[in-house]
Amino acid sequence: MEPIPPLTIPKIPISQPFANFFLYFFLNKFFAVVFLLFLCVPFLLALFSGSRAFPFVSFCFPSPRRPLKIYINPPVVLNPGMKFDLHVHSRYSKDSNSDLDAILTVARARGLDGLAICDHDTVDGGLACARRARELGIGITVIPGVEVSSSKGHILILGIEKNIEPLLSPEETIRQARILGGTVIIPHPFKGSSHGIGSFEGLDIDAAEVFNSRCLFNGANKKALLEAERLGIPPVAGSDSHIPEMVGQAYTEIDASENTVDAVLQAIREGKVSPAGKKTPTPIILRQTAGSVKRKIKTKIFRIT
Repeated sequence: MEPIPPLTIPKIPISQPFANFFLYFFLNKFFAVVFLLFLCVPFLLALFSGSRAFPFVSFCFPSPRRPLKIYINPPVVLNPGMKFDLHVHSRYSKDSNSDLDAILTVARARGLDGLAICDHDTVDGGLACARRARELGIGITVIPGVEVSSSKGHILILGIEKNIEPLLSPEETIRQARILGGTVIIPHPFKGSSHGIGSFEGLDIDAAEVFNSRCLFNGANKKALLEAERLGIPPVAGSDSHIPEMVGQAYTEIDASENTVDAVLQAIREGKVSPAGKKTPTPIILRQTAGSVKRKIKTKIFRIT
């Protein structure tokens, strides 16, 4: 009697690349978990951080002023958002002695990708700091800007190279900024001691500063955040630093396609931003406030400029 041949299972033809993928993905559990985490973690981070920028799509939520906009992002935005302090003063502001090199040194030490120099009513500091950053080659992107004193309060204009006349109405200030190609942000809107503009409803702006680290109490920041959410205005943060040590105390995470001035400003306008940071220590705020009061007394009483 002949022995019974062993049972054989016919092999199904399969391409080698597909076989490799099958083995590594379905049979290697570790690889499968890592792959799924790679896909899911960016979504979860964006969701719980309050960011409106997701790995493959970004949303600008609807409001009475802004229709719903959906942006398809390139894969590069899977990387963590870049960190920019969008409100920094230099020695070109009368109430600041911050040296440009010191600002850049602190920005680099704090891991910032860039910052915006917004001196009072002059773009000179921003332009000078941008040149200095290029000379040093330290990889910090500097956005030239200005904090314009409008008739009702301060307005940040980013990305311009010419001054805007102060004390114009907010509407005219913004109109001039648009002519120059500027990106418009309302800083500390409900902080009266820093010339906050108040409600920004109806103004043609790109973002609102909802976290200013120099607010002694958090009420002004909370009110700004609620107003921005109500109007569908992108929220940003800035340190409002007047001394180098506080650069980067507050910052904005920005999901830009690349670390250039144009790309960052475009991302701000598209709402691909998320505010972050912490408050300036109270003793520093009080010391700077006292200095500001002293300067005002000298100017108004003794007529010393």
